[in-house]
Amino acid sequence: MTHTRQIELLSGQLNLTNHATLAEQPPGELHLQQLWFEHQLPRLLTTLGGQHIEILHTGFWNHGPGPDFRDALILLTEENRTLAGDIEIHTHAADWQQHGHHTDPAYARVILHIALHGTEPAMHRDIGSLPCVELYPQLDEETRSLLNQPQPPPPAPLPNARPGRCASALAQLSTAQIRDTLHRAGLLRLHRKARALALQRRRDGDGQTLWEALATALGYSENKTPFRLLARAVPHKHAAGADLLQRDALLFGASGFLPRDQIQTLPSDSRAYINRLWHAWWAHPLSTETVPVGELCPWKLAPVRPANHPHRRIAALSALAPLIPRLLAALQRGAAAEAADLIANIGHPHFDTHYHLSSPARETMPALVGNTRASQMLWNVLLPWTLPPTGLSDTAPLLKQPAEPQNARTRTAIQRLFPQGKPPLRLDGLARQGLITVLDELCARAGDDCRGCPWPAALRASMNGST
Repeated sequence: MTHTRQIELLSGQLNLTNHATLAEQPPGELHLQQLWFEHQLPRLLTTLGGQHIEILHTGFWNHGPGPDFRDALILLTEENRTLAGDIEIHTHAADWQQHGHHTDPAYARVILHIALHGTEPAMHRDIGSLPCVELYPQLDEETRSLLNQPQPPPPAPLPNARPGRCASALAQLSTAQIRDTLHRAGLLRLHRKARALALQRRRDGDGQTLWEALATALGYSENKTPFRLLARAVPHKHAAGADLLQRDALLFGASGFLPRDQIQTLPSDSRAYINRLWHAWWAHPLSTETVPVGELCPWKLAPVRPANHPHRRIAALSALAPLIPRLLAALQRGAAAEAADLIANIGHPHFDTHYHLSSPARETMPALVGNTRASQMLWNVLLPWTLPPTGLSDTAPLLKQPAEPQNARTRTAIQRLFPQGKPPLRLDGLARQGLITVLDELCARAGDDCRGCPWPAALRASMNGST
């Protein structure tokens, strides 16, 4: 069995050049919702009745009872009329009726029903018939292939950091074979990110897509979703046209972080800065049009180290806004490392000396972003941006890039793959991406006992020279 086939097995039967059909691997609703939230699906759609619509705002992802996306906005093109309300997404059109939405008052604000397959109409007893879209026939091949990617594993604790069944099989491979296997897994991860970025770029444009991707990366694992919502609440075209104080006001106002009381008890420099933010925020139209991000998706402030406080990350996003054209130019040249250096060295006149909005000034502070976080953004945003969405790339340029620092996920993967947690090789940046692929798509799915995991058998077959 070739190493390429190993990685196809590892990736849940996904072959980058020969995708399975949707009928063979139907995506679930959660996967569709994730693609909708990440702007991977088309903006222009046609309803079952032949009406053309444009998605002006996808809405806010609702993880509780009721419609999937709240407060969306669509344009009925022929009528030049906008509709505001909720959007419900199903795998099959008949699910609307089968799930009882037609009589549920919580669904009375739905303005659009989207089904991957099926042409069954959707009705609601309080509002009558709804605009309906059958999505799959309106997707191009690139987007259809995205549907076949393995769905994210459900939130669950990482497997215990002890060797899995693959450890003994990996121990029989040469160092070169292990490196090649991890490199291919790492390439798979990068190409998936490249494909997702390419689809959103086609939909939202380069500037907004990079703005959202960098914001999401600044959110770390704790605040990725709030940061993505913030980048949509304050689009890059608004932020780029504002000066620093206006950008800060827009971002802190839209985030919901501007303090409303007890300002007089704050240090004088912080109090003066916050007062300037409030004046700029009140004067902007967004202040009356925007629901604070914190009300849509609560910010997680603990456990977060002071240097990683969301306030500092919002300040970093503000500092990045005018640099987006330079970053795009570097990425166009394939100079991802140059873009990372630019990000690593940004500063902010207030947050270069403050941990958060209400903290006292400090003489010594860590960098606003710094090399460590910039290297993470390099591998998660900048390098994927420069790669083709499909096909394997020459690994030589990637191997010259600084590795993303070890984190809890890569350390856990090392414990799972190698006895005593000691890899027999230096783990470069691409190999570390491969570790994350293994952890996310094998360990997290097979559980602590590795039950049902196909990888150990695939590794052993490769040692025996099987095809």
